[in-house]
Amino acid sequence: MQHKIANTLTIVLFSAVLLSVIGTEALLHMGIDFPTWTGIGQKKTALEGRTYTKMPKPSLSSFQSGDFQDQCEGYLADNLPFRESALVLNARLQGSVISTAALPLGYKAYPTFFDSDIVYNSEDGTLSDMPAQDTPELRKKLESFARNFEGLAESYPQTKFFVMSPPRANYVDNSPLTALVPDAIGQDDVKEILSGATRDSVVIDYPSDYETRLKWFYRTDHHWNMDGAYEGYKAIAEALGFGDEIVEKGGVVYESPLFYGAYARDGLFDGESEVLYDYGFDLPDYGVKINGKEKSMDSLVHDTDKKANVKFSSRYSNRFHHEYAQIQITNPEKHDQSKLLLVGDSFTDCIERLLASHFQTTVVFDPRDTAGNDGTTVSEIIEAYGGFDDVVFLFNSTALSRSDVIATTK
Repeated sequence: MQHKIANTLTIVLFSAVLLSVIGTEALLHMGIDFPTWTGIGQKKTALEGRTYTKMPKPSLSSFQSGDFQDQCEGYLADNLPFRESALVLNARLQGSVISTAALPLGYKAYPTFFDSDIVYNSEDGTLSDMPAQDTPELRKKLESFARNFEGLAESYPQTKFFVMSPPRANYVDNSPLTALVPDAIGQDDVKEILSGATRDSVVIDYPSDYETRLKWFYRTDHHWNMDGAYEGYKAIAEALGFGDEIVEKGGVVYESPLFYGAYARDGLFDGESEVLYDYGFDLPDYGVKINGKEKSMDSLVHDTDKKANVKFSSRYSNRFHHEYAQIQITNPEKHDQSKLLLVGDSFTDCIERLLASHFQTTVVFDPRDTAGNDGTTVSEIIEAYGGFDDVVFLFNSTALSRSDVIATTK
């Protein structure tokens, strides 16, 4: 009897899901629009960072293999109304269970849901991935990057090489989470590995303590905020010899809609939000090329968030542009043939415009495959532009151990 009841409930539930999807699709075809937060009619999910499954086309082979049935299940699951809200609510309920059990024991930091890799610290309202563990494999990758980087510096003795690595939350020194992971590796360890391999290059220091993380990084995201980014820019500019020509920081000229960063998205967590902000800077009227195509400066710094109504949209890239393999910035106020190569990840996005003020030509190169790089190496970039005066590597600590980053530094 219980088995029949269970089967009946399953059929009823499946029918309800099917009818809700069919009903909303019919309303969409009738020209009826739904608010973005419902998820109805959306082609992509900002929360999960992917494109929704499309309705599959039936064929005899797909029926026989079972692919059509699997794709139909994916389509129904993806197009269920209020899908994102349901995922967040489920995670919130799980998080409530975890916090209820943790707080009496004195734990103020706990996973956002069962099996989550993101930890919420209720004491200071921050989200973070778990601290990285110091393993032989990780050290080998970091040492490979350091050797490759130093090899580049030796290959181009007329060029000055620099590296800076702002810490992601899981590499922050003296983080309250490090006690949860045996043999956690910190940013000081990364600096030691980099410094141990450098002879013809310079490691630019950036604070990596927990207090700096709270002050200069977003609470729900791994990126530095504009105050932290500006401090990073100043440290790089001073190392390059432009300490007397620092671009002055003006007042706040941009504030985003509510910002739920990468940690919030990965942790399915909306209990903390913040505002992404930017300052005004007096900069030249740059010429810009993105992947070889002429663009305007508006392509690098957006004054309007076109996805303001998408709750979990990436406010950082909405302001400072998405990932591009190559950007060339030309400064019309410089005529000294000076050239900078800035190699890095998304941490460069908000300060490339500042560093470009010191050179006639600035090339920004993101070697990650996620940025669309086709395997081009740093050496090939250097040769293509006939050399550079300065080369600056700027990667967060996690990116230094990526295989695509290591490969392109050879």
